[in-house]
Amino acid sequence: MLKLFNFILFQTGWFIVIYGAVNGTAWLGPAFIIAWVIGYEYYCRTPFYQRLKFYPTAIILGLVCDSFLAVFDLIQFPHSESSFLPVPFWMIALWINFAATLNGCLVWLADRIALAAVLGFIGGPLAYFAGMKLGAVAFPQPTLTTAITIGLEWALAMPTLLWLNKEFSFHQAKPHSAEMKCKEAEAAS
Repeated sequence: MLKLFNFILFQTGWFIVIYGAVNGTAWLGPAFIIAWVIGYEYYCRTPFYQRLKFYPTAIILGLVCDSFLAVFDLIQFPHSESSFLPVPFWMIALWINFAATLNGCLVWLADRIALAAVLGFIGGPLAYFAGMKLGAVAFPQPTLTTAITIGLEWALAMPTLLWLNKEFSFHQAKPHSAEMKCKEAEAAS
């Protein structure tokens, strides 16, 4: 049940971020994501210091990946105000949103790196394409070129995030992993 809850919060976070980006309330999505991720990690009784290492690393990875796309004009953010970064803050929040699924609804991918790469190659472009259809991002280059580039980016990012998650949260390496704590919390409620 907790994995379903994680999935629902992830999807809700994605839609709130995109809605906010398009409708001039770009702060709304990141605020929701921060709240749900902190609440989820607290509920799962995940040691904060473990996640404190992982989330900033996921943010940096996302910032590098999406900055590459923005700098090479593969994606644009038509409704976002300029900042000192090549990508808006709400886009960075989406990486936190995704990272929060790795000990939740996507925990089954932890040791399936090749499958994660394939799913990243397919799912990454689909998410950006959905964001484009809703007006949050634009593809100034041919859609196929952009989709393949995003697919390659996510084919590398997914396994990297899974590895980082495992390293920083000690997932399945110790008897009190985040997944076990979430199961304990779920059984207690």
